[in-house]
Amino acid sequence: LTKKIQSLSIFPGKMKMTNGIVARVLSRGLSYYLEFIIYLILVKNQHFDILMKGRRNFPTDLFLERVAYVNLPIIRKFSGCNIRIRIFDGLVSHSQDLNVLLTNSSKIKYNGYQNTKTSFLQNLSILTISGENNFDSKYGIANFIKRKKKKSRVKIKTYNLCISRKFDNFCNLLLIGEDANGNLISRQISEKTPTDSIVLLQTKIEKSLHSIDKNISTGCTTDPNLEPLVLVFSLVSKKFSLSNFLVEKLTLHTVILLRNIKSFFGAWFKLFRNEKSGIINISGPFF
Repeated sequence: LTKKIQSLSIFPGKMKMTNGIVARVLSRGLSYYLEFIIYLILVKNQHFDILMKGRRNFPTDLFLERVAYVNLPIIRKFSGCNIRIRIFDGLVSHSQDLNVLLTNSSKIKYNGYQNTKTSFLQNLSILTISGENNFDSKYGIANFIKRKKKKSRVKIKTYNLCISRKFDNFCNLLLIGEDANGNLISRQISEKTPTDSIVLLQTKIEKSLHSIDKNISTGCTTDPNLEPLVLVFSLVSKKFSLSNFLVEKLTLHTVILLRNIKSFFGAWFKLFRNEKSGIINISGPFF
């Protein structure tokens, strides 16, 4: 798989106790390729083991932790498969390389995707991913979250992941909201430069929390980064059940995929926009 200077090299082989493949990722972060591989997994319904080696994150990609703690649990919930991920190395390693093992030990159940219930934000997890030398950001964020805990009715849990590497003056945040129905919705915040002020980061956190709370209260609990994947799953499930879910707005990837689905498969999805709330209901596929 090549895209300009990015490449994914596949080496067919045999892993310990099972058949699988080993992939070496170059240039881009592992999460960039994991997204692509997960699409294939939903279409090719079988047991597998994939060992990937490469960089943790690329600034424009999803966080690897977002794939592990948000995308995969959601996929397990709506597809019934037992897809799991294990991350090795890179946690306390000066190397930018790490190993990721992606496995699935059960068949996928194609029952469509249903997610239209409104709810309320019940639990919030905040993961701080930072370099060893970024003391100011970590300290400022910790104090901000501490004050937030005292005022909030939501159960807030905090986690810290310290990455030691050559360029370790950074700070990324992953916010994961869970509603009363067990749905997960997330937002990620990247500190673009080490000079980003604590006030700016706190403002970004507040906006992200407001966005998560609004999505859950209106029933838009399909994580925006998962919209294209849900459409692919819905397309594969077409023989068994129609899908129906709500989104606050269509992402660019979703719009492009809807057009491609119609061009390649002749399938289309109904989109109904509520004039008062602006919420979009997506249902289908239809042929």
